[in-house]
Amino acid sequence: MMHRALEALLNNEGALESFIEAELFRMDLSQEHLETALRELENFKATTLWGEIKATGEDLHTEVPFSLYLQEDHPLHACWAKEEERKLPLLLSGIIDLAYRGEEGWVIVDFKTDRIENEQDLCRLLDTYTPHVCAYACAWEELTGEKVVRRELYFLSGHRTYRV
Repeated sequence: MMHRALEALLNNEGALESFIEAELFRMDLSQEHLETALRELENFKATTLWGEIKATGEDLHTEVPFSLYLQEDHPLHACWAKEEERKLPLLLSGIIDLAYRGEEGWVIVDFKTDRIENEQDLCRLLDTYTPHVCAYACAWEELTGEKVVRRELYFLSGHRTYRV
């Protein structure tokens, strides 16, 4: 639900409270989550990342689906193919949460809602998600022909952005 709320915020859809209420209803979740979601959005709006996104103007894209057909010589193939599939082509699909053109070029952001209780959790999550955001950046470059200058993970838990 928070991904949809962030998407609405980023796309200036307005009436966020009504949007979130409708999403909660659609997902059969309690309306008690409304205040938490609104608080999370306010916390996000207090970040440096939000300030940079707002400064970019209109050159941003949210929830961008992609699919790449990867032959075995593609750099991403080895990262995603299982051992028994190393010689086979691979179809890599995903959704890029946010791509925006910053002052220096394209930035890819992957939003994460995982709870981070301690440094060990953070390290495990960074290890898990870094390949994903790197794949998203590679996909963006291949599909647009333009360079990605930064890849970031934003964790709602702790309201922190990590460059990867």
